[in-house]
Amino acid sequence: MPYAPIAAAVGGRPFLIPALESRIVEDPTNPNAYRIDVKLYNAGSALTLGGVYEVFAGGTAATAPNPRVQAIGGSVSNRMRLFCVALSAAAATAWDWFTIQGNCTILLEGSTDIAAGDILKPVASQIYLVQDHATVPTVSGIAIAHVAQASATPTLGAAYLIGNPASI
Repeated sequence: MPYAPIAAAVGGRPFLIPALESRIVEDPTNPNAYRIDVKLYNAGSALTLGGVYEVFAGGTAATAPNPRVQAIGGSVSNRMRLFCVALSAAAATAWDWFTIQGNCTILLEGSTDIAAGDILKPVASQIYLVQDHATVPTVSGIAIAHVAQASATPTLGAAYLIGNPASI
């Protein structure tokens, strides 16, 4: 399904940007499980498998093709952002696949214990998710944990990435 639009934000305003390439990946062991992946450009340094990044548009095609990923910036109030998860240790200045919705493996940090079913949120300037709320999503919630995680060390764990823009 090439050229499927995805949401992003520039200057605090949400808008749609065309993904150059996208795919729906079904889980062969569970017909109800899937994820939506898009190919994005990594204009920065190498990325971490399972790391959470921000989808971004802007810049020039020569130096930073669009759409692309970037590290999650600091807290900006009232700014909706679309987040993605790296499916591999994405190389610097290269195109790679990222999940924008569905079941995937994400870095989870459990300083506040995460239980299966908890709502998860991103953290400014980090590449992992933490507990947002046990049952009720806030404007920051972007995923639902499938597994428990009680370690303060970010660890890969299964979660469902909701796919909606969020504010941190």
